[in-house]
Formats: sequence, structure tokens, C-alpha cells
Amino acid sequence: MQHANYYKYIRELYTGPSTEIWKFSTIERTCPILDKQMRRMKMKSILPIADFDLAKKVKEIGFHEPVFAKYQNGILCDDGCSAFEDYNGLKKPDVISAPSLQEIQVWLSKMKRMDVLVYRDIFFGEVGSYYAVIIRRKDGLTRESKRVVSSNLALKAGIRTAVTLLCKKGKRK
Repeated sequence: MQHANYYKYIRELYTGPSTEIWKFSTIERTCPILDKQMRRMKMKSILPIADFDLAKKVKEIGFHEPVFAKYQNGILCDDGCSAFEDYNGLKKPDVISAPSLQEIQVWLSKMKRMDVLVYRDIFFGEVGSYYAVIIRRKDGLTRESKRVVSSNLALKAGIRTAVTLLCKKGKRK
């Protein structure tokens, strides 16, 4: 398998089929923003939110995406509205966006070219623990996170490792 196709194959395995499927939706053709908000509202209740420290670090490396929830003075707040907004762009020091782990994962892949992939150990039919593999597409650097008991904890550990790599990179410049 060719190198470029391998990454595309892995990404599609992990994130699902490409977004071309959504173009056949009636709502998508009439109002793409509404469709995106509806999909996010469905996911809102099931996606794990990043903790305050991780949200702060992600803001430092440039996360400015619209989200549903925010941290105000270190406390998670949900306005209860269906619209989402970029709280990091408000220029308020006590308000920070509270993104889900999957939103950070997608943002790292698109904007920082770092893939965070979650795997599970299987050894002779025995199911083991979860871990994340971080791949920096710029130079092929790979790191593994610690082994944990759930996929969400593995994703969180992988994102922390990726953010730490990006913070170290920023300090060296």
C-alpha cells in the first residue's frame, strides 16, 4: 500500500467514511450550517469534554473553534443554547472554550498535522488495554501513550502527549 494512501486509509478507519456522504442529506443541501449544528447537538450529550487544564493548553497552542460549552473561572458551564461559539476568541481572560476530546482530535489532525489514533491490545485472543499512537505527519515522529482501561482515557492521554509535543516545539523557537 502506498504511503499517502495508508494514512488516508487509517484516518477513514478511525473517523469513519469521508464527509461526502453528508452531501446527499436534504438539510445539508438547504442549510449546511444547520445540519452541522444538528449533528453536533446529537453528539453533545455523549462526547467527553476536555478538563480545564487540557482546554487551557489547547487554547495556548491556538484552538479557536466553535464549541457548545465553556469554562468560566475554571468551572464548566453550558449555556443551554443550541448555537455554538468560539469562547477562546472572546478576549475574556476568565472564559475558555470547553471542547470535546474528538473536537480536539480533529483539530490536531487538520490544523497541526498530528494524528491521534486509539488502539486496543489483543494477544492470543485475550483483550487488553487501550493506548493511543500519536503521529506527526510533518516528519513521521511517533509516540505512544500509556495503557489505560477505556478508549476515552486513551484518547485523552494521546491528546495530552500531542499537546505536550506541540508546547515543547513552541518553546524551542
